[in-house]
Amino acid sequence: MPEVSAGIQSVLEIHIGGGLVPALVFRRIPAGLFTMGSASGLPHASEGPEHIVEISAFWMADSPVTGTQYQAVMGHNPSRFDGGSDLPVDSVNWVEACEFCSKLSDSGGKLVRLPSEAEWEYACRAGSTTHYHFGDSPAELSAFAWYENNSGGHTAPVRRKKPNAWGLYDIIGSVWEWCLDSWHAGYTGAPRDGSPWLNTSYRRRPYCVRGGAWDMDAFRCRSSYRSYDWEEIGTDRNGFRVAFHG
Repeated sequence: MPEVSAGIQSVLEIHIGGGLVPALVFRRIPAGLFTMGSASGLPHASEGPEHIVEISAFWMADSPVTGTQYQAVMGHNPSRFDGGSDLPVDSVNWVEACEFCSKLSDSGGKLVRLPSEAEWEYACRAGSTTHYHFGDSPAELSAFAWYENNSGGHTAPVRRKKPNAWGLYDIIGSVWEWCLDSWHAGYTGAPRDGSPWLNTSYRRRPYCVRGGAWDMDAFRCRSSYRSYDWEEIGTDRNGFRVAFHG
């Protein structure tokens, strides 16, 4: 059974695998208001319109779930890339990511889940209003992310780059991160309270992914950039991190 332990400076750990694998480390994300999306002058209409969202405090994992952590909960590691115990899990679809959350919740007593898209962008920005959480220039991106210019064509171990201002590692680059939200082509009508925006009318459902990946260019690693994949698709770009309220 997972064990939960609190640390200092708003850090909490969930221990899995009988302590034989690294714990899931969570950072407390403070409540606040932020402007979600990007200015209408950018070429991607799906990032607009900009809108104010109010986020309640929550906890977010400080890195993507690794293949070792996934295996400890699910009993297997689906990743294409094999290079050590601290690589982010890849090749996970949305349904599988939610199943991981459900199993971890059932055994650990906390309602672990994927973040909503609004929570994800709020946590990624960490109080910033620039294209990236560290500023507007992609020249600094290699210090914070694994992407097409420095990844070597594969994922890389978590926590090897600088974190954002709220202590989140690999929030951009490395693997796309699944969110709870169904895909919508823009933000017209989007929730303003940080809750996930769902659409159950699709027969085959696309869900949001955020953050870019190991083979993406700098533009796709911006805080506001968004894309989607189908719920049953788990490519070698697709991973996830987890969150919970509390």
